[in-house]
Amino acid sequence: MDITKPVQIKDAYSKVAAMLQDRGLWAVINNAGVLGFPTDGELLLMTDYKQCMAVNFFGTVEVTKT
Repeated sequence: MDITKPVQIKDAYSKVAAMLQDRGLWAVINNAGVLGFPTDGELLLMTDYKQCMAVNFFGTVEVTKT
């Protein structure tokens, strides 16, 4: 699942909800992350920073909120 794509998150939610039915969800293990290339920060491209934030922060928040 690509957690930067809300449609894929909602699809995963629907599948889990169908499997659980009325039993409820006890926990969400929300463990996705990208690092990019290990190098000095000033050498990274802005697109690397944006992808990192999209996955590591915004995607994680989106999964948690769903």
